[in-house]
Amino acid sequence: MRLSPGISRALVAVVFVISVVAGIQTGQYRYTELTLMAFTSYAVPLEALSISQHAFALYFLISEALIAATFLLTGLVIALRGPKTPMAVFAAIALMLYGVTIPPPMHALVVNAPQLATWVMFERSIGFGLFIVFLYVFPHGRFSTWTVRLLSAAVLIWTALWPFVPAVNPYQLPHPWPFVLIASAFASAVAVQLYWFYRVRSPLERQQTKWVVYAVTASVAGDFLTHLPWQILNLPRGTDLDVLLIHQPFFVAFQLAVPLAIGFSVLYYHLWEIDFVVSRTVLYAMITTAAAILWEAVNLTSAKLIEKAMGPQASALAGGTATVITGFFLKPMYESFKKAVDKRLTPPTLDLSDEFPEFEPDVRSRLTVPHVVTALVEHAPALFDVTDSAVYLYRDGNLVLQSARGFGGASADVAPDADAIATLREGKAARPEPNDEAPVYVPIVVPRAKNPDLLGVLYLGRREGEKGYSQLEIAALEALGRKSGMALYLSEARIATGPNAPARNLGVAESS
Repeated sequence: MRLSPGISRALVAVVFVISVVAGIQTGQYRYTELTLMAFTSYAVPLEALSISQHAFALYFLISEALIAATFLLTGLVIALRGPKTPMAVFAAIALMLYGVTIPPPMHALVVNAPQLATWVMFERSIGFGLFIVFLYVFPHGRFSTWTVRLLSAAVLIWTALWPFVPAVNPYQLPHPWPFVLIASAFASAVAVQLYWFYRVRSPLERQQTKWVVYAVTASVAGDFLTHLPWQILNLPRGTDLDVLLIHQPFFVAFQLAVPLAIGFSVLYYHLWEIDFVVSRTVLYAMITTAAAILWEAVNLTSAKLIEKAMGPQASALAGGTATVITGFFLKPMYESFKKAVDKRLTPPTLDLSDEFPEFEPDVRSRLTVPHVVTALVEHAPALFDVTDSAVYLYRDGNLVLQSARGFGGASADVAPDADAIATLREGKAARPEPNDEAPVYVPIVVPRAKNPDLLGVLYLGRREGEKGYSQLEIAALEALGRKSGMALYLSEARIATGPNAPARNLGVAESS
C-alpha cells in the first residue's frame, strides 16, 4: 500500500509547519524560563563558577534545539526521499512531532505553562505518544499482535488527555511519578523492539534495524541513568548546577543516537527503500575540483613561506619545491577519497552464513542431497516470511521437483519457463512476473570462471504482508544458491565416485 505523492506531501507539510511554529513558540518560553532560573535559583552558583546567566540559558536552549532540529530534519529526509508507504510517512510525522517534544525540560514547560496555547500542548503530548507507537511498530508498521494494539491505544489515549485532564498528566504528579511513568513508557517500547528484533525479523530486517534498536536501547538507558541523581538524591534547584552541567552533554548524546541511527540505516542499509542515488562521475568531479583548490592553496602558501625564508631571489626554487611537495601528498589523498566514494556507493551485502552454517566449506562436503534440499525448502522460507517453497534439481537433463512446502496442500507446479532458465543459467535470480512483489527463482549453481553450472532451482513464493524481495535479499539468495550448489556438487560427486557408484550423470544442466 502506498499513499499518493500529493496526500503524503500535504500531510508532511502540515506537520512540518506545525512543528516549526510550535517549536519557535515554546523555545521563546523556554528561553524566558532559563533566564529566570539563571537570575534566581542559579545566580549564586553561576557566579561562583564565573558563568554568565546569558551563557547558561543559551547552553541549554541550543543543546535542546539541536535535538529537536535533528529529529525534524531526519523526518523531513524520510518524507522527501522515502517511498510513500504509510510506515515511511508515519515515521516522518512521528519524528518531526517528537523532535520538539523530546527535551524533558521543554516538555515540562509545555505541559505546565498556562500561557501556551492548548494546541501547542496537545502537539507536544501527542508527539510523545506517536513516537512511542512508532517504536512499537518500527520498521514494518503493522499492528500485528494484540499486545501492540492495546499498548498503542493506551499510550495514544493517555497522551492525548494530558493537556485536558491534569490527573493523567505525569508532569503534574508528585515526585517520583513523572520519572517512573515516562521511563515505563520508553521501557515498554524497548521491550517490544527487542522482541521484534530477536524473535520476528528476517535477516535483512535485522541488518537494516540493528543500529536503531541499539540506539533506542542506549537512549532510554542513558536517559534513565542521567536523571538518576535527581531521583535518588532529590536535588533541589540551585544546588544541582554541577550535576546539571555535566548531565546535559551526555543527555544530548543519548537522545541524538536515535535520529542518527535512523539516518544511518536509511543511507547505508536502505531502510524503507530509501536510496540516495549519487553519480560517481559527479562525486569524482567534486573531489577533483576540491583537490585542485587544495593543491593551489598549498602551492601558493608553500611558495610564499619558502620565498619569505630564502628571499625574493628564490622564487623559482620556491615554486618548484611547492609543486613537488603538493604533488607528493595530493595523489594519495585523492586516491583515498576515491576509495571512500567507491566504498560508500557499493551496496552492502546480506550474509546468511550464520543462518546456513551447513553450507560453509568445512561442513558442506559431508552433506547428502536430502540434507541440502531440506535445508533450502524448510529454512529459507522461514527467514523470508514465505509460505510456499520448492526445490527442483536437474536429473538427466530435466528439472525434477525434489521437495515442496505450502501451496495450500496442492501440488507444486511452479517450474521456471525457458526465459527464466536462461537467466538462471547466468547465475542470476529470476521472477515469473516483472515486479518486486513477485515470487523468485534462485539458481542453485556451481560457480565457474565463465558460465556457472546450473544444478537446480529454489522457488520462494510471495512474501507475507506488503513486503517484496529487495535487491539485498536477492543478492543474498544468489550467494546462498552458490553455496548450496557447491554442497550438492560435492555430494553428487561423492556418490558418483564411491565404490558402488552407478554410471550416471551428475545432473548438471548444460550451459548454452
